[in-house]
This record gives sequence, C-alpha cells and structure tokens, in this order.
Amino acid sequence: MTMDDSRGRRLVHRHPTLAPQQQEQHHKRRRLRGHDDLAADVSPTREPPPAPAAATRVSLRGFDERFSARELFDHLESVAGTVWRCRVKASITPPGSFPDFQLPLPSTSASPYASDVPAHAFVHFARPEATGRAARSGLHLFSSAGRRRTRPSVQITGGAKPMLFPDSRVEVGDLVPPDTFLVAWRGGGADNAGDDTATATALDFVVDPSTARCRLLFARNAAFVTSSSSSGAASTVAVTMCCDVKIEFAVGDVAEVMAFHDDDSLLLRLSSAPLIYYRTSGDDVHAPVPFDMIGDDDDDRWIRTTDVTRSGAIGRCRAYKVSFKTWFWPTMRIALAYMREQGVLVEVLDSRWRGLTVRDEPEFGLPMRDMFFCVQRAEGLTFPELYLVNALMHNGIVNQHQLTREFFRLLKRERQEVNVAALTKLLGGKFEVFDVCPRFKDAQDWAARRPKVLRRRKVNGAGYNAEMRRVVITPTRAYCMPPQVERSNRVIRHYHHVADRFLRVTFADDGMPRLNTNAMISYVAPIVKDVAVQHKTTIYRRVEEIMTKGFYMCGRKYSFLAFSPNQLRNKVGLVLRGGWNHNGRKH
Repeated sequence: MTMDDSRGRRLVHRHPTLAPQQQEQHHKRRRLRGHDDLAADVSPTREPPPAPAAATRVSLRGFDERFSARELFDHLESVAGTVWRCRVKASITPPGSFPDFQLPLPSTSASPYASDVPAHAFVHFARPEATGRAARSGLHLFSSAGRRRTRPSVQITGGAKPMLFPDSRVEVGDLVPPDTFLVAWRGGGADNAGDDTATATALDFVVDPSTARCRLLFARNAAFVTSSSSSGAASTVAVTMCCDVKIEFAVGDVAEVMAFHDDDSLLLRLSSAPLIYYRTSGDDVHAPVPFDMIGDDDDDRWIRTTDVTRSGAIGRCRAYKVSFKTWFWPTMRIALAYMREQGVLVEVLDSRWRGLTVRDEPEFGLPMRDMFFCVQRAEGLTFPELYLVNALMHNGIVNQHQLTREFFRLLKRERQEVNVAALTKLLGGKFEVFDVCPRFKDAQDWAARRPKVLRRRKVNGAGYNAEMRRVVITPTRAYCMPPQVERSNRVIRHYHHVADRFLRVTFADDGMPRLNTNAMISYVAPIVKDVAVQHKTTIYRRVEEIMTKGFYMCGRKYSFLAFSPNQLRNKVGLVLRGGWNHNGRKH
C-alpha cells in the first residue's frame, strides 16, 4: 500500500477512543483580532453523539480471514448493532526484526511478510449492548477498558477531550538569536517530499487534557531489518512496511510556547526529549462516521523506538515549530489557555509581530555520523574542557549553532583551570543562553579573579572521594552530566592516576525516569497474546550494542568494564576509555 492512498489511509493513525461529548469542537467561533474574515465562513465540525458510560471499544477475532474491513463492518452491524469504526489488522512486526528509520528505503519493496498471527480487528461500537451481541455470535472478544488506569499525577477534569489540529506540519530545530529558527527535520505535508519521502504524509497535532500530553501523529515507511548479534552478521532488510509514528511529550515538559498569528504557528521549547512510538499500519480501515476519532488507547499496542529521523533531529534539538490551518485558531486558543493553566509560559503574538525567520541548518538532511550527538574533537582543548562544552550542549544551556569560532577562540585564550571554572558556572544556569560568548567571557573573567575557585579536587591513593564524570544514555540522546565529587569505589582508588579515564554510565528513559521493560520489549495485542511472540525493541538493541561494542564520547572510545552491587541500585555501569589496559597503562 503506497503513501498516496486515500484520506482514510493517510489518517489511519486516528483511533476511536474519544469519549464523545455534546460540545462541538469548532462551532460558535469567536471573532479574532486580525482573523475575523478568515474565520467567518468556517462551517462547524460534526462531533460524535454522547457516548454511554460503558466501554464500546473491543478487539476481536474468530471471523473469516478473507473479510475486508467493510465486510466485517457489515457483518457486525447485522449481528450486533451500529459500528463507528472497524480496523482489520493486516500487518505485524516480523519476528526477530526491528525498524531502522535511519536506513534509506530500497527502490523496490520486499515481498509482504506473511504472518502466522490469526486475523483480528479493533472495533468501536456505538452502544455497549453491541459487544454482548457480538460475543454471542461466536466471535472472541477482548476489552481492556476495565483494566485501564490513570496515573495519579494526571488530573482529569470533566468534559476534557483531545483537541485535534489535522493536516499540520512540524519543523524540528534550534533557535538562533535574534529571531532565526534553523530546521533540522520537517514532517507532514506533501511539500516536504524533498526532505524525507518517508514522512510526506498528513500530520496531526493533538493536545489532550485528559492525559496532560501532546502528540504528533503521522505515517511513514520504514525498513525492518534482521541481525544476529551473536554471529556479528550485518543487518539485512527483511521487509519495508508502513508505520504509524507517535511523538509524545507531557505538557509539563513544555518550557515555553510562542504562538504567531503572522504565519499560524506555534513554537514549543521542550525541557526534555519526547517519547517516540511506532506500530505497523498497513491495515484495512472502514469508518463511515462523519467525525474524527483521534484517541490512541485501543489495544493495538504502540511500540517504543529510537529517533525516527535520519539526521538525529529529535535527539539533538529542543524546539518544535508546529504550523496549523488558520481556521483552527479558536481551538488553539483553548489549547493555549489549558497549557497556561498547567504552568506553561505562553505568549501569543498578534499579526503586528513578524514570525520567525526559518532556514535549513547547514547540514540539513545529512545522516548523523555517530551514535550520540557530541563534539568529538576541538583543536587545542583538553578532555575536561571538551567534556564540559558537551555538557552545556546536552543540558540545553547552548545549542550546537552557538558553538562558533569566537566561542572556541575564547576557550583557547585561557588556561584549562579558568575554562573549567567558567564552563561550570554556565552549567549552573537553568535556562538557555542566547548571548553565549559575552556570558562565557564574563565567566572567564570572574574565574580568573578568584584563585580559590581554580583549586581542583585531586584524588590520592588513600582518598575515598573522587571527581567522577557521568553520562546518562536515553533512547534518543546521551547527556554529559556535570562532574561531581562522590564516594569512589575500589577500582577508582586503585587506578587513581588514570581516574579521568573512567565514566559512570546510566541508562534512563527520555525525561530521565527509569528505563523499564515496556521500552525494551514489544508486547502484542491481548487478543492474540496466546499465539503471538514478544520481541526486543530497537531500544533494547541500542543498549545491547553499547554494552557489547562500546561508544565514542568527547573523542574517546569507552568500553563496558563492570557493575558493582552499590552501582546496580542506581542502574550505573562503569566504562573505561579504550586503549588502556587493566593496569591503567596505555597499550
């Protein structure tokens, strides 16, 4: 199935999980300053009728495998009752494979994967009584509505429902003063085909107060590869499939929102990387209802994955520019008011303010060279200086485009101790610095006038404290954390003369929570749990590759050394710079 199919295919990522309400999303539009004429002729969008309290979404199997979605839809309406949406699952991740979104797509697609999983479907009935009638007709039904739980940190208000902005466009990049936005990746819209043909489809932006999260939903093609880590064989493309992709982040992770009337866009600055999911979407869908179903909590499981952009944009950029249709401004105002209530800094700029100047970054469209985004080398800088430069970038104090020649000239003019103290001072800030060179020069002058600040802690053979560097690795990023003086272990005390060649590495999820099994293992839909097999996700393979092959950071290659009992409590491993043996001597 190609990416240019009908609207129903392109919007397959919209799922039937809304709790429909009588309130209409886009009716009774208020007149906006500067947009009165544009909004005047917009017709109201039809919304679903009121839904009963009981769950009406089920997954089922036991029907004829030759049924299309339309045929199953007609059959269910004849034996059970009114159906709003029927999705026959016709695609599944091949066992032992995983999607590699960084690989270029082959010119000719491989043969479709023949799955042994029985035919099953996800159905949304209009009334709860229909589920009982469908079960009595001989179909095997499963509903997880009774088991769903809401996180206690999320407060759900009555009448809260997702706000949909269909056919939007997203640009991921960085801000450069004074008002330039450098784009690293674009998604959504046919006009983006030159950027990435795999993502030249409709994109939906959703603000969901019921879960306090925002989502970007689109479809793209991906190459599924198989590899044998034990034999060391290279990855081979097994099949090319179409996938739904979800980029999701909590409203609380939005540091700032700027809304521009000039070009109908939002600029969202995130404090942490979003979560990325995929699921195969080569399915047959029939949904004749005249309203959109935009929820995504049905039983067709989303699978966690790593960065879906070839340039690693999600893993290195923190700003998202979302462009939407002009006639959605009334709904956008409601969404912005909700974000403001959640403590997000929101600024709405009317048409008197010119929008951002949008440009492609110098290396736009090029694949990322290394596993992690990092400045690997800089002439004239020592490792402690280079490590802190990367820490500034990884923690969002500066972005890659601010590391200019002037910045590195400032580093080279002072000795290492002054630079380390100045960089550490900048790391103490909580917000992004746009005038980085003047700030850094002031920090250098401040450090040079304070000899006590330049006294560094040194590790001696009998000491129990050591200055350690720690790297946090997530599914999309790696963070160089500021060095800290902490209790050393026997390895560091024994090899104190090369202590700076050790790193402590922690694996965490994006946003820094614990990396749990849900991110490492792909769980199948409950309706086919008894016949389908689980498989490892791309995140699991990323962790496995780091543990077995090591990684490069700040120009050094590190290899896994050991865990220790007290380190396991914090999920910390110790890695050693390559090129040094167990005696701490270069070989």
